[in-house]
Amino acid sequence: MFCMQKVDKMFAAFTGQPLDMVQQWTERDRFMSSSEAMDFGLVDALLETRY
Repeated sequence: MFCMQKVDKMFAAFTGQPLDMVQQWTERDRFMSSSEAMDFGLVDALLETRY
């Protein structure tokens, strides 16, 4: 558990989200869409490629 607490604190620091919110989101496997990850603060920008 100690390792997860450390990771949660790092996520909170990097994303600007409150620690309790980060702990809720990382408690179980969670898959975010690209826009959810951007809203959460894990992603700075989205790139679009055209073929």
